[in-house]
Amino acid sequence: MRLAGVLITTLLLLPISLSQAQSLRGRITDTKGVPMPSASVYITELRQGTTSNNEGHYEITLPPGSYTVSYQFLGYVPVTRLFTFTGEDIRADITLAEQLFEIPAVRVSASGRDPADYIMRKAIGMAPFHLNQVRMYRAEVYMRGGGTVDKIPELLKRRMKIEANENDLKEGKYYFSESVSVITFNAPDKYINRVVSSNSSEQPGQGQVSPMDYIEASFYQPVLAEVAISPLAPNAFSHYTFTFLGSSSQGDYVIDKIRVTPRRKSQQLFTGTIYIVEDLWAIHSLDLTNDNMAGKIRVRQLCTPVEAGIWMPVSHEFNVDISLMGVKARAAYTSAVKYLEVEPDRALPRPPSYTVATGNVPAGEPEPEAKSPTQREIETILQKDDLTARDMSRLARLNEKNARQGREKPPLEIEDKTTVIIEEDATKRDSAWWAEARPIPLTREESASLSSVPVAGRQLARRDTSTLSITIGAGPRPGPDSTSGPDSLKNKKSPAARFLKDLAGGRSWPLSQKTSLNFDGLTDLKSFSFNTVDGFVAGTGFTISVKSGVAGRFTLVSSARYAFSR
Repeated sequence: MRLAGVLITTLLLLPISLSQAQSLRGRITDTKGVPMPSASVYITELRQGTTSNNEGHYEITLPPGSYTVSYQFLGYVPVTRLFTFTGEDIRADITLAEQLFEIPAVRVSASGRDPADYIMRKAIGMAPFHLNQVRMYRAEVYMRGGGTVDKIPELLKRRMKIEANENDLKEGKYYFSESVSVITFNAPDKYINRVVSSNSSEQPGQGQVSPMDYIEASFYQPVLAEVAISPLAPNAFSHYTFTFLGSSSQGDYVIDKIRVTPRRKSQQLFTGTIYIVEDLWAIHSLDLTNDNMAGKIRVRQLCTPVEAGIWMPVSHEFNVDISLMGVKARAAYTSAVKYLEVEPDRALPRPPSYTVATGNVPAGEPEPEAKSPTQREIETILQKDDLTARDMSRLARLNEKNARQGREKPPLEIEDKTTVIIEEDATKRDSAWWAEARPIPLTREESASLSSVPVAGRQLARRDTSTLSITIGAGPRPGPDSTSGPDSLKNKKSPAARFLKDLAGGRSWPLSQKTSLNFDGLTDLKSFSFNTVDGFVAGTGFTISVKSGVAGRFTLVSSARYAFSR
């Protein structure tokens, strides 16, 4: 009877459990039927975004209800659909048409100046406002990344290994990893990154994807990752020229398309396109490329209003094309963001014209509080059609002043800005859990990559990095008295040849019976890596090892690193 009761209860609850979540899936293509990878899919009611995979497929799990879903791709007309879920999955294939950007006659300046100058001056002047709009947010971030080494020079092929791993790096092999994290931000710069789960085709501790480099970086900041100069920096006109490519209406907003061109060749500058929301002077989206000696880094970002007047990124795409020292590789990251909480900084005054543009306050309605002199000056500057460079600088300073008024003074001691918390079972999620949690479907290549490593063998490195790291090195080197391997020939070489070999490949010297000195060499590099901040990083170093007791050993390591993009 007890078993019968359990079965009856299970059968009664089964329809309820099945109705708790349904999936919206489909394929996004252009008008020619070509798949559109990394197209944005945003659910307004849930403040949740996802993207299509490299084959154009998308899939997202939703609870019962009605949802407004927006499909977007840079340079294409957005499509908005309304779906109602009542217990069954829905398939929706979407076709996006190319967006036409027109140059209105009213935008042709009599002075001959490009209209982009005035648009960008207002956007630059309002950048501090947008940077400080949000006091706190909490978001669930799904990030995935992968890479392929296309070419390895024969000289290095035997020595290249994944960092902290002994598996040979193979040409043509695709390495993939993904993670789910919950990010909590508190203004002005405090982040808590709670890693819920991590999945990787690589061996323990390797290639784990972290969203922090993407989430912390903002193009409203003057400098990104301490290296690259933003097109919205206060001194942007000293580094970039801007060209107006036209405007287009998207719903209630007018979007201006601006070409960004560096004034000189520099590893600190971007080239590409940025889209600005007119009247709000906020970033709508961007497609920018940084070209440095390590290769090309392309950043694509799409923003949407998560609250009235607050445009925040809902999808990120990051592509790296590496070509250095004969090594050719490709890496790509993409992310989907779901904002669980967004708390505006209500102490930050909004310009009246900005409030009207968001639709919060009807035009002509009086302000609830008297405007401060700073607010009045901001409004006066924004009302100008032709901002001067001086107006732009003044507008940026006034917005920064407004933002500082509500902040606490920073402490004198240096504090970590990011706290990383890794859940105990972060690497133990099974395929069923990932099938439910993963907002971007796997491609065939990604599925094959993950199937090559058992889940039980995956571990999460206790670090916070978005780097694809490669280490070049053959492991421990023979000592000077070794009679095996390449060093056995050193006595047949001239002193100059031996010196050059030791300088290039490294060497170990016994200083005493208990102490030895090891030099890593210049060509057999101890560390050779790539990351989103420094570009390629090369390093070498010395190690002093002292035996202590029977089994103990004291090791002192000194290393030097050179970042090519710094």
